[in-house]
Amino acid sequence: MTKTNPDTILIGHSLGAAFALKLLERHPVRAAFFVAPAFGETNNEFTPLMHAMADQPFDWSAIRRNCTQTCIFHADNDPYLPMAKAEELAQHLHTTVTVIEGAGHFNAASGYTTFEALRDCVIEMMDKR
Repeated sequence: MTKTNPDTILIGHSLGAAFALKLLERHPVRAAFFVAPAFGETNNEFTPLMHAMADQPFDWSAIRRNCTQTCIFHADNDPYLPMAKAEELAQHLHTTVTVIEGAGHFNAASGYTTFEALRDCVIEMMDKR
């Protein structure tokens, strides 16, 4: 049983993006935000660990139907996931990628501890009704 509803906002970082996509196949939500998204074949050192969740088919039409407001963020220097993965996701979702310079994988190890652009995008989408 899921606790999502049409007012739910999902934020999926890295492998959390694949998890969010699977939720979106079945549950309508208000908006979804994807940060350094890992889905499909990731081709990095973590692929064996992430394969079961990330590398599976997604029902893109159901996802788009269940979530019409999406935002994707990717760094110009992500050490694990190439920009092409974010661009591929953007094509599937019919949206664009916001590139954040120098954010690495959007984690403390990359020196990225605050995320104003995400906050601002969430607030902007909350104002849309």
